Amino acid sequence: LNSLELKSLEEPLYLFGQFFKKPLECLTLAYYLPQNAGDIARKFIKDQQLLSFIDAECFIVSTVNALKTPMINASMVSSMLICQTFV
Repeated sequence: LNSLELKSLEEPLYLFGQFFKKPLECLTLAYYLPQNAGDIARKFIKDQQLLSFIDAECFIVSTVNALKTPMINASMVSSMLICQTFV
């Protein structure tokens, strides 16, 4: 997402234009769309307390637990985690 211009991903003309500018980035984004934050977190994190915290943060941001939070929304969750760490 950092390599794409910040606009709505729901606009077909925007996505079509971005695909021709940065096809690899768009295909990478498409790869992560069907995945969820919970599966990715459980793949790399074994600490149950941290996983519970991530689950709670997902619920706060997207009103569903981490296993139901799409990876596209996980960037908002990670931003909140970073902000809470430095506050």
